[in-house]
Amino acid sequence: MPKNKISEWSATPSSNTDVGGINIAEGMAPSDVNNAIREIMAQVKDQQVGTDGDNFTVGGNLAVTGTSAFTGASTFTGAVTLNNLTVNGSFSTDDTLSIANKLAISRTNFVGTGAIAGTTLTITVATSGALYIGSLLTGTGVTAGTTISAFVTGTGGVGTYTVSISQTVSSTAITGTVNDATLSVTATDAILVPVGTTTQRPSTGVEGYIRYNSTLDRFEGYANSAWGQLGAGATGGGADNVFVENSLIVTTDYTITAGKSASSVGDLTINSGITVTVPSGSRWVIL
Repeated sequence: MPKNKISEWSATPSSNTDVGGINIAEGMAPSDVNNAIREIMAQVKDQQVGTDGDNFTVGGNLAVTGTSAFTGASTFTGAVTLNNLTVNGSFSTDDTLSIANKLAISRTNFVGTGAIAGTTLTITVATSGALYIGSLLTGTGVTAGTTISAFVTGTGGVGTYTVSISQTVSSTAITGTVNDATLSVTATDAILVPVGTTTQRPSTGVEGYIRYNSTLDRFEGYANSAWGQLGAGATGGGADNVFVENSLIVTTDYTITAGKSASSVGDLTINSGITVTVPSGSRWVIL
């Protein structure tokens, strides 16, 4: 069988008697030397750009100094430390993942052709996008609520997958819709969000930012062009949600949101030089 890609090469030298169907066994024709070298270079290039579809296994340490893009399902065993990471497929690690700079996650809905026998989905054509664990499948005859529960031979495109509902579906157009959560974490411990002082806030706020403010000892988020406290609802003993607590000293300038009113309880002190602005039509009630 011709060895048409690197994964088909043998670790036993004597077993490598051809490359891409070109004879390289003992007594090979001299004219095949150049052709064999050219074929080897082409296969190495196919491995480098990923067009051969081969898996790549590193037995030792892998150091990546530039931006990394993973377009298929990626599984890392052991601690992983990266600088910039862009994930266009599913990504998993069973240990610590450390991102030294930025992590970008993007997803595209899958469109292709496949059939289902029992709980096995076989994708024969991948037109666009990729399948992910949890992708919701739709198509003629596909049972509503069917999702991808595991990869078998497929890693987002052509191949086989385990689906959540047993059924029989003849070959048909299949659409895989990603779930609503861009980042899904299955664990029982905690997620550590960025922690920093008020002065360490991002220089430019973006709607949706979340962090823990160590100066104010509270979680905060950026919305409506301002940072505000998160989780400031009522509290109490046990499961009670009875008491809404507020501080008694205003230490930072504050403007009540336009179109809204505010209330505070207690003898309040506004520090010297501090201003509380109440927009027209709004009220600040102190009880």
